[in-house]
Amino acid sequence: MDDRINLHGFICVCKEGYQGERCQYKSNQIDIRIDETILTISSSFILHYIIAFDRYTQHKRMTTLKKIAFGCNTMSIYVRQPYNILFIQIPDGNYYLTVLRERYIPSEYIHTQVLPKNRCYSVLDLFNDTFRRYEYLRRVKYYPLLCRQDSQLMCFYDEYYMCICDSDRFSNCFQFNHTMKYDCSGKNLCYNDGRCFLNNEICSTISICVCHDCYYGTQCQFSTKGFIFSLDPILGYHIKPSISFRRQPFIVKFSIIITTIMLISELIMGSISIATFQVKRLREVGCGYYLFVSSISSMCMIIILTIKFWQLVLSQMSIITNRSILSINCILIEMILKSCLASSEWFNACVAIERTFSAIKGVTFNKNKSKIMAKRVILIVIILTTITHIHDPLYRQLITDLDGDQQRIWCISQYSSTVTKYNTFITLFHFLVPFSINLIAAIVLIRVAARSRFQ
Repeated sequence: MDDRINLHGFICVCKEGYQGERCQYKSNQIDIRIDETILTISSSFILHYIIAFDRYTQHKRMTTLKKIAFGCNTMSIYVRQPYNILFIQIPDGNYYLTVLRERYIPSEYIHTQVLPKNRCYSVLDLFNDTFRRYEYLRRVKYYPLLCRQDSQLMCFYDEYYMCICDSDRFSNCFQFNHTMKYDCSGKNLCYNDGRCFLNNEICSTISICVCHDCYYGTQCQFSTKGFIFSLDPILGYHIKPSISFRRQPFIVKFSIIITTIMLISELIMGSISIATFQVKRLREVGCGYYLFVSSISSMCMIIILTIKFWQLVLSQMSIITNRSILSINCILIEMILKSCLASSEWFNACVAIERTFSAIKGVTFNKNKSKIMAKRVILIVIILTTITHIHDPLYRQLITDLDGDQQRIWCISQYSSTVTKYNTFITLFHFLVPFSINLIAAIVLIRVAARSRFQ
């Protein structure tokens, strides 16, 4: 036995709200109620913790991000590190003084609210034009007057300092970097132009991404822009890693049931349809070939969708962790799924076109020519739908996402603006054109049938 192994040593991993060697202490809890007028601007807030030392030592700053759930106006924060001042900031917006403590009290519970009066104003908004034109050093001399002139003023800032008005209406200022680069010291892990910053300028422990509008995820990897949604962002975060199926949320269990029912139903109906159209008599015209291939395409689509679903579930549960397998599936599955879906739409449109021509021409309709044409069209449709989606694998990749203490692997697509427009156009084209063909064909068939009845 290796003597270096301490059989009696252990490390406690504390849940949120507790700390200490054995999680025996409560962390400081701060419940902050945000005024509705502020919530209308943003539901995400940057929290700046300031640790004040003596007058000769520079203040230490820690920064983190907190989001308020939809429909709520209160956020709960658990703080393990000592701090004296807490500001919350709207990203690229105003600062609000939230907590001010001369001494840090361990395991303290604080309930406070952030109102418009808590806002920290820029000195340029507080001074008149005469003072604004002063040089910086001359202007700083008048900072103590700001707190005395306005009894409601709680804090203010300039290019280099953040100042707080104390109970005696004096201004206490300390250095505060307003131009902190959100690129995690040049190692930005955020996607879609998300801003990345560290929770501590000197000794950072985590990085945080602040996403632009319509983007979300711990690395801003998902988007709600447009209308093209993938299964990953819809279901992914509901799947709990390293937890058995029995303990998964209801939405995951329900999705498994629905997917299984869809697969079984399609396998039964698809097999019957394929067996039906294998009969030579039903393939005397092109429609038989279109419906035969459409049945195969639909069955393949459901099988691929089921594979994609289970890959997502098993990878998020940390059962499948082989990156080679996940990478191959990431690159191929989405393209095959889109191609099968588009092909099925076009085959149904081809059926509508042939039935329309058959109704118009009547007994003069050439069945042999129809069969030859169908075989060529099927090949063309398969090739074109595959080619139009060939761009998708080129822009897909796996990323590792640290969601708190959980590690997740996502398959995401990173399109340029040009490719995004092309992808949107292709998706609309493969949906709207076959739909329009089916609609027009139905109208023509009704008119032809009505005309033949009157004749």
